[in-house]
Amino acid sequence: MSLPNRVARWTSWLVLSVLLAGGGLLGAPTGVAEAPLRMDTYVVDSAKVLSGGQMDRVRSAVDQLYADQQIRLWVVYVRDFDGLGPEAWAQRTAAKSEFGGRDLLLAIATQEHSYRLDGELPSGVSDSELDSLLTREVEPALRDGRWADAGIVTADGLRSDMQNGGLDLRFLLVIGALVVLVVGGLLLFARKRRRDRARADLAVAREVDPDNTTALAALPLEALHARSREALVEIDNAIRTSAEELELATGEFGATATLPFTTALEHAKTAASKAFSIRQRLDDAIPETPDEQRTLLVDLIGTVGRADRELDAQVAEFDAMRNLLINAADRLDGLTRDLVELKSRLPDAEAELARLTAAHPPSVLAPIHDNVTMARERIAFAEQNIDAGRAALTQPVGKQGGAVAAIRSAEAAVGQARALLDGVVNAAADIQQARDGLPAVLDELRRDIASATELSGYGGPELAAATASAQAALDKATAAASADPLDAFHDAVAADGELDRAIAA
Repeated sequence: MSLPNRVARWTSWLVLSVLLAGGGLLGAPTGVAEAPLRMDTYVVDSAKVLSGGQMDRVRSAVDQLYADQQIRLWVVYVRDFDGLGPEAWAQRTAAKSEFGGRDLLLAIATQEHSYRLDGELPSGVSDSELDSLLTREVEPALRDGRWADAGIVTADGLRSDMQNGGLDLRFLLVIGALVVLVVGGLLLFARKRRRDRARADLAVAREVDPDNTTALAALPLEALHARSREALVEIDNAIRTSAEELELATGEFGATATLPFTTALEHAKTAASKAFSIRQRLDDAIPETPDEQRTLLVDLIGTVGRADRELDAQVAEFDAMRNLLINAADRLDGLTRDLVELKSRLPDAEAELARLTAAHPPSVLAPIHDNVTMARERIAFAEQNIDAGRAALTQPVGKQGGAVAAIRSAEAAVGQARALLDGVVNAAADIQQARDGLPAVLDELRRDIASATELSGYGGPELAAATASAQAALDKATAAASADPLDAFHDAVAADGELDRAIAA
C-alpha cells in the first residue's frame, strides 16, 4: 500500500539530510548502491555495520516501542541512497513495504552519514520533541558512527515522548473532567437553591390573606408572579365547578334559596375578567417597572382571592344544605322530640312565673313577663315547619329542597323557645345574683370613673366620652337597683368594661 500525502498532524515532517562527516566525506569512495527495498523485518542491516548483540539491542528497542505504543518502527542500514536522496529513497521503500499510518521508517546511509525518519508524526509527540530527539540524540550517534545507538535512541525517544504526551493528555482530560463536574455541580446546586427558594416563597404567598396588601407587597416579585398565575388557574377552575354546582342547587332548592350563590358566581366572573386583564398587561410587550408590577400583582391576587373566598363560602353553604337534606328525616324526628320536651316544661314555667310575680314587683319581672307566651308561639311555629318539612320529603328527588328551609326555621324556633323557658326557670337565681353582686359592681364602676377623671388630661375626647357614658350608666343603675336589679347589673358591668378599655388605651 502506498502512502501519498503523508501529512503530519501538527506540522509537516522534518526533512533532514545531514552530511555529518563534513566536506571531506563528499569525496569518500562509494560501494555498491542500495536501491529502495521492501522491508520484511523490523531491522535490516544491508551495510553490515551491526554486530549480533547490537542487532538484538535495536530489535529489542523496536519491539518495546510497539508493545507500549503500538507504533511500528522499521530501521534499515544501507551504504548509500542510490543517488536518490534520503527523502525519495525512504518514501519509495515505504511504498514498496506498504507502510500504514502507524509505521515509521528510519533509513540510515552509513557511508553518506545521512538519514531519513519517514512517516506520520505519532500522537503525543510534538514537532519540538521530535526535533530535540533527532538533533540531540540521533545525529550525534550517527556522527560518531554509533549505528546501533541511532536506532535505539530513536525507538526509546519516541516511546518516552509518547508516554509523557499520553500521560499529560490523560492528566488534562482528568482535570478537565473534574472541572466540568465541579462547575456542573455548582450550576445544579445553584439552580436547585433557586428552585427551593422559589417554592418556599410561593408557599408563603399561598398562606397570605388576599386582603393583606402589606404582606403581599413584601413578598419577592417572582413569588407574586408565580402566585398570580396560580390564582388565575384556581379562579377559572372554581368558576367552572361552581357553575355546575349552582345549576344543581337551583334545581334542588330553587332560585330564591340559591340567590347568594348566584351573586357570588357573578362577582367571581367579574373578578376573573379583571385579573386576566392585569395579567395580559404584565405579559405584553410594554414593560412595567418593578414597583408597577408589584402594585398590579397585589391587586390581581387580592381581587381573585376575595372572589374565590366568597365562592368557597357559598359552596360550603350548598354542601351544608345538601348534607341537611340527606339527614332531613332524622333531623325532623329529633325536632319532634324537642317539641315534646318543651311542651312538658310549659306548666312548670307558668307556675314559676306566677310565683315570681307574687314575690317581685312588675318592673323586676319585665324582661321575662311574656316568656311563656312567646315560647308557646315559637313551639307552634316549629310544629308548622316540621309538618312542612315532612311534606317536602314526599316530593321526588331533586324537588325536596323546601325541607331545608323548613328544618332550619323549626330549629331556630325550638332554640328560641328553650331560651325563653330557661329565662323563666333561672330568673329567681339571676335576680338574686344581680342583687347580691350589684353593690360591688357599682363600687368598681365608681373607682374606674375616678381613675378616668384623673387621666382626663391625657385621654383626649375618647376617654372623656367613655367617662361620661360610664357616669350615666352608674346613675341609671343606682336608680334602678331596687326596681330592676337584673338590667342595672348588666348595664353597670357593660359600662365598666367599656371604661376599662378606654383607660387602658
